[in-house]
Amino acid sequence: MSVLKPLLGISHALIYTIAFVLCSSCGVGMPDKESQRDSIASIRIDRFDQLQYRYVTTCDYSALQQMSLLYPTETRTLIEDVLGIGRATDLNINATLLQFYQDSIMQQVSRDAELQYEDMSDVEHSLRSSFTTLHKLFPDLPLPSFYAQIGALQQSVIVNDTRIGICLEKYLGADYPLYIRFYTASQRAMMNRAFIVGDCLCFYLLSRYGLSMFDTREQWERDMYIAKIQWVANRCLSTPLYKSEELKHVEKYMRHYHNITAQELVVSDNLSALRDIK
Repeated sequence: MSVLKPLLGISHALIYTIAFVLCSSCGVGMPDKESQRDSIASIRIDRFDQLQYRYVTTCDYSALQQMSLLYPTETRTLIEDVLGIGRATDLNINATLLQFYQDSIMQQVSRDAELQYEDMSDVEHSLRSSFTTLHKLFPDLPLPSFYAQIGALQQSVIVNDTRIGICLEKYLGADYPLYIRFYTASQRAMMNRAFIVGDCLCFYLLSRYGLSMFDTREQWERDMYIAKIQWVANRCLSTPLYKSEELKHVEKYMRHYHNITAQELVVSDNLSALRDIK
């Protein structure tokens, strides 16, 4: 099974569109603010990827058992939504999962991802800092939890309610040889470690504050909506990452209407006001 075909023509804008298929937002109780602060301080990344790597490289059945027992939702999401290779309950799904990662490309990116991300403490630190700021801007937004996985070179971050999965194979660096073969320079610039936290912020906000009728909107509306999300992400990061012409409009709008909160900006459907700001 080759993963080359899905790689071709995947743009960063399309990745954001895919998020609306994979992200779901269910009603949950809002934790109190003290609990939120405690949870932010304890943010860590669950290393689902390490069990996954053990299974697909050594056929270690105990690793598969731990995947199913410790991470049942993550395993099901990987099989059904990320890889799309069947149902988690299918009789031969374990063999199918193993076969998928026997692809030479997936073997290589899996090895490289595990080597490069053996230590993710710096990412965890940045997640704590950025989500502390996000909590100040959106005090009622539930705090998500995080895990790492090795996907199929399509999605960067996936969101299932308040659970965020980071696909490590999409953050191996702008000069990673495989990326050079299939992605443009502008796409590759965002496929490095520095963008993990920003993308977590963006995809989580996308899942919580989706644009109504996104699929039928004009392209300028989609772009302006994504720019609003990226503006919030930039506010939460120690160093702003995202740049675009649409983002400049949002920045100008927020300077002009400085009393508007980040939450009011995101929930507003008045995209033409952003586009037409002088």
